[in-house]
This record gives sequence, structure tokens and C-alpha cells, in this order.
Amino acid sequence: MTGEKRGAIVWLLAVLLGAALVWCKGADLYRVETDLMQLLPSVDQQPAVNQGRKRLAETAERRVLFMVTGDKRSDVTDAGVQVQSTIRQSGFLQLLDQSVAQQQAADFYQQLLPYRYQLLTGAIVDQLEREPEKYLQDSKQLLYSPAAFARTRSLERDPLYLFGSYFEQLFPASLNANKGVLLGESAGVYHGLVVAEVDKGAFDLDQQERLLALIQTLRAELAGDLNLHVTGLPVYAASGSNRAQREIRLVGMGSLVGVVLLLIATFAAIRPLLLAILAIATGIGAAWTLSGFLFGQLHILTLVFGASLVGVAVDYCLHYFCSHLPGAVGYEGSSTRRRQVVRSMTLALVTTVVAYLTMASAPFPGLRQMAVFSATGLVFSWLTVVLLFPFFLRRFCWPRRQHLLSAASGLAERWGQCVVARRWFAMPLVLAVILGSVWLHSEDDVRQLQMPNADLKAQEESIKSALPSNFDSRFFVVEGTSETELLDRERKFAKGLQNLQREGDISGYQGLSQLLPNKQKQRENYRLLQQGLYDRGAVAGYLADLGFDDKLIAAEISAFKQSGERILSLGELMAVAPDHWKTLFLGCEGSNCRSIVRLQGVRDVTALQQLQLPAGVYFVDTVNDVSDVMATYRQKASLLLLLGIVAAAVLLSFWLGKRRALLAIGVPAVAIAITLGALGWLGETLNLFRIFALLLLLGIGADFGIFAVRQRHLAAHTALAIGLSAITTLLAFGLLSVSDTGAVRSFGQTLLIGIAVALLLSPVAARLQEQRNGE
Repeated sequence: MTGEKRGAIVWLLAVLLGAALVWCKGADLYRVETDLMQLLPSVDQQPAVNQGRKRLAETAERRVLFMVTGDKRSDVTDAGVQVQSTIRQSGFLQLLDQSVAQQQAADFYQQLLPYRYQLLTGAIVDQLEREPEKYLQDSKQLLYSPAAFARTRSLERDPLYLFGSYFEQLFPASLNANKGVLLGESAGVYHGLVVAEVDKGAFDLDQQERLLALIQTLRAELAGDLNLHVTGLPVYAASGSNRAQREIRLVGMGSLVGVVLLLIATFAAIRPLLLAILAIATGIGAAWTLSGFLFGQLHILTLVFGASLVGVAVDYCLHYFCSHLPGAVGYEGSSTRRRQVVRSMTLALVTTVVAYLTMASAPFPGLRQMAVFSATGLVFSWLTVVLLFPFFLRRFCWPRRQHLLSAASGLAERWGQCVVARRWFAMPLVLAVILGSVWLHSEDDVRQLQMPNADLKAQEESIKSALPSNFDSRFFVVEGTSETELLDRERKFAKGLQNLQREGDISGYQGLSQLLPNKQKQRENYRLLQQGLYDRGAVAGYLADLGFDDKLIAAEISAFKQSGERILSLGELMAVAPDHWKTLFLGCEGSNCRSIVRLQGVRDVTALQQLQLPAGVYFVDTVNDVSDVMATYRQKASLLLLLGIVAAAVLLSFWLGKRRALLAIGVPAVAIAITLGALGWLGETLNLFRIFALLLLLGIGADFGIFAVRQRHLAAHTALAIGLSAITTLLAFGLLSVSDTGAVRSFGQTLLIGIAVALLLSPVAARLQEQRNGE
């Protein structure tokens, strides 16, 4: 059996093994994740903080808000009803019945009304402490004011409007439900809000497509001047996923079309084209299968990045094909030339895979996936070239491409000679690189990596402006050894938030301490009413002035006396609290009780960060925390890049000798420096994804350098292969650089510049090697 047949059999066995793996795992290998946060490193913090994050994420993950706006209340109401009807028919969205929320509020009122003497607002407590009888005078005046409707409606059951004030503080009324639609008005424009939840969470791919189609249908159904605004995490996830799928098609098909045209133009034959497509398909198929097996699912941005593998994996095909072209000079014979090309491809594969695996060492799940996907794809593409190509190309009649070989060799040689002969140009280049690098500054804000659709952001702001409560993504977590300590800590800490609210740094906050005073405070509130009003007969006189008969006055006095020993516990409160208040209580486990304090209208984050937090209170700013982690790893990755250059130089010196190793590694090292300078001149910023792109540039640029210095001359077939490889690689990463996703764009733009520079430097390295050899 010939070596070519053995290689083909080994390749076939490897493919069959992969097919068996696919058969065993089935569709589980090909599940796709679309949550951007899954790309980022986890932020290890206190268990209380992680529990708070999880609770709020669960609350927001499935909710979608639909808002219809128009000039007529009736039209908005009818349109809201139509939106509800279409949502019901969708099969994947469940309407949140606003009558349920209203009923929850009504039940809350009825269940807690008996505790009205213990649940006093801060304003009432302040007035009772200073001038208790004046509170009654003010209440009497308010009963005769235009805004007295709510007070008069509850006058018999809550004559001092104690619980009414408490209830209004917790449930500020701004929207009214009509036919299941929450209606409101602002500046002459009516808005109707419909709230729904998706069945499978925000990141189910099939559901995202159905959601986008539903939104289009709803907009098409609106008549006249009505507008539909939609927001929610599922909407952002669907938009991002749809954008990523477009980019997969752009990068994958763009790279493939470029490769096909390049192969046809260069080799004018169908067999090399089919073999190249087979190598690319094998690499991508193996990468997806192995990555799916290792990670359980792949992120959609991994597939965007993996689509660029087309332009990189074809490099091995091009070097192998070009080594077969007749008419090349620089080697003793074609068989010797092919053996040396295979050795060079192997060395180049090792350097590139090492660069990818260096990326995989970072604690970024998304980067790990991208690195493993790309490294696996390159290895299997290389195996296809080395094991399968010799068998299928045994008797292939290669076309003569002397003009291409001569043009590539001549162009590379002239460029190398031109640059080497004008070494004085290095000084201004070094100065420009230094200036650009000085101007380059870092930007680690995670929000810059995924800029949301501007139209979606505008819709979100429109809906927020119509809602009574707009909560910020930042929040506090409070922890105590008991319910009493939890509430005490939150109440003491909330004094700082009240100061910030008065200063305009935040517009408000929401916490359990607003909802429930501790046991001691409830007793104090009762005594305050008892000593200031009831024992002195002030309440009886007040009720008589209002026209209450003796029976009603006696009933109120009796209700007060019977409430003396009544204390509301946190558990009792949570049993009847509406859902959005229940979210704030994280529960008690053992000796740990935890709660969330949510913020509204944050205008000064620095003021929040500078608050003096007592023990057991934690400020949570997930965006800032992840950004800090990215800054830390950017610094570590920069050091890793420097160490990688040194390690690669040492490694290559064993195979190539010291001088050739320095020339080979000098190609990516100088390309990295020039790329950093160019980014500074372009006004770009440095982030972690650019550093990882530079790590990959180290591997790809080393490939160029290795092929350029491994022979006495820059052989014609090598010059042609390097040029063709650079074109396909530039095409792949150039398409990444136009991505709407900041992380992908940073990666692609950096490699686009770096690989172009490395291409220009490889003939220079070859010329310097020739001079070393005395030519």
C-alpha cells in the first residue's frame, strides 16, 4: 500500500469517527447560544450578591413590553386590545393580565389595613412627633380640597388616611387598566401598555425569529397615526441574534466566494477547488462537532468568528497547490519542494494553534469557544491537506502559471530590496509608531462590545418615560442574621439614599424597609398615635367634626385599641405582597436573610460608589464589575503577548537557527508594533479583544515569516502562496471588521491591519536572509 493510500485511509477513519460522535450526540452538538453575557467572564462575589443578580435576571429575562401611542384614547385602547389578541394567537407569548396585578394590590390593601396604626409613612411620623394635632387639621383641609376623592372614598375604614398614605407611597398611580391595556397620557399623547412573557426565555433561537416576525405583524396591523414601541431583553436578544446571523452569512459566504474565485483564477481547474472546499468543510465540521461536544453549545458570535476560518484554513491548500506548480525555482526538485512545504505548514500550524490556545487560557467562555473552534478547524484542514491531497493529486496535470510565479516572485523581491535599501525610512516609521501608541488609550467598558440597535434604544426610552417606575441596572444587596437585623441595616443604609435623593443624584429607591418597619418601630408608631391623638381625645373630636356618629367613632376607637398588640412580620407581608415587591426579598437560609434595594433615576454613579456602606450591605454594578475584570485581563494578556514573542523566538531558534528565528518572529513582532501605532492614529481604543487579535497575529505573522526565511531564496511558489494566503485571510478578517458587534469589529479590524503589515514585511525578512547568505 502506498503512502498516499495510507494517508487517505487515516483521514477517512478520522471522518468516520467524527460521524459516529455526531450520531451519538445528535442535535445536542449543534445547539446555539445567543446571550452575549455568556461570552464574558463570571464575576465572583459574595453569595448574597450573586443571588441578587440571579433574582433580577430571572425577573427581566422573559418580559416584553408593547406600547401603542396615538392622539386618541379610544384608538389607543382598541389598538392595545388588537395587540393582545395577536399575542394570544402567537403560541409562544403569555399575556400578563393587568387585572391580576390590580387584584393583588386590592388584596394587599385589605389584608394590611388592620395594621394601619403600625405602618406609618416617614412624613406622618415626623408630623406626629412635632405637632400631632396639626396632622388632623391638615387632614381635614385636604378632605375639602379638589384632590380629596381618594380620601373620601376610604374615609369610613381609614378616617385618618394613615394606610392610604402608606399605600400611595408604595403604589403611585399613573396608569389605569382598561380592557387589559394600561392607559396613560403625557403631553397630549396617549399610550397603551401591554405586558407579556415569552415561554422559553430570551435566548431561544427559534423563538427569537418568531418574536421578530410577530413585531412586524403587529406594526402592519396598526392603522392611521398609531405607533408601536417594543422593548425587553427578548427583543434585544432577538435583534442581536438576527444581526449575528446576517454577519455569519456575510463573512462565511464572502470568504467562500473569494476563495472560489481566487482558486479558479490561479489554478484554472475544478479538482483543486473541490479539494479546498473539502478541506474547509472538514475543518469547520470538525470544529463545530468537537466544540459542541466540549462546551455543550456554541455561542452565535463564535460562529460569526468561525466563519472567518474559511479564509485562514485555505492557506494550507494554497501552499500545497503552489508547491506543485511547474516552473518554480529555488528548490532542487518538486518532491523536495513539497516535503519542505509540508514541514513549513506543520511549523506554521503549531505557531497558530499555540496562539489560539493562548486565547483559550483566558477565563472568557466566548474566547475559549472561539479559540478551540478555530484551532480545531485549522488542525483538521491541515490533516485533510497532508493526508488526503497526495492521493487525489497523484496524476493531476497542473497548469503552467509561470507568469503568476514570476510576478509574485518579482514583486516580492523588488519590494524587499526597496525597503532594505532605504533603511533610513525606519526612523520616521518608528517615530510614527511611538506617537500613535502614545495616543492609543484603553477602553474596557463592556457596553462598547455590543452597541444596541439605536431604534430599539429609542423605543426603550419612550416606554420608560411612560412607566411610573424605571429601575436602574445597579442595585444594593442587604444581608442580616435575622429579619429584624436585615430591616434595621436596610433602614440605616437607606438614610444615605434619602440624602442622595434630596441632592438629585437619584430619583428614588425601593426597598423592604419602606414596606415594613421593624417590630420596635411598629410599636413606636402605635404609641405615637396613642399618646399624641387617641388618648387625648383628639381623634374622637376630629371624627365628630366630620359628621361621624357615636357608633362609628366608637368603632374606630375600638379598632385602635384592639390593634395594640398587633405586629406585622416579614413572612406575613410577603404572603400578600404583589409580585414586584416579593422580588426584593431573597429569603432566609439558616442565619442569613437577604434583600434587594433597587434604584431609580441614577444620575451620579460616583455618589453611589462613595456611600459609606455598613457591614452586610453590598453595591452591585454588574457592568462596572465585568469592565474591571476585562481591564485586569487586558493587562495580563498584554504581558502574555510579550512573553509569547520571546517564547516563539526561543522555540523557532531550535528549528531555524537564531538568525532565521529572529527574522521569522520579527515579522509578527514589528507588525504588532505598527498595528498599535496605526490604531492610535485612527483614533481607536485598545481593549481585550484587540490584544487577543494581536496574539493571533503573532501566530499568523509567524507563518509568513517561517515560509519567507526557510530557504535561501524567497521561492516563486512561496511568494505566490504567501500572497494568495494573505488575500484570503485579509478578506476573512476584513469582513469581520465591518461587524456591528464591537468585540468582533475590534478583533477583525486589528487583524486586517496587522496581517496587511505582516504581508509587506515577509519579503523584507526574506531579503535580509538572502543578504545573510551573501547574496
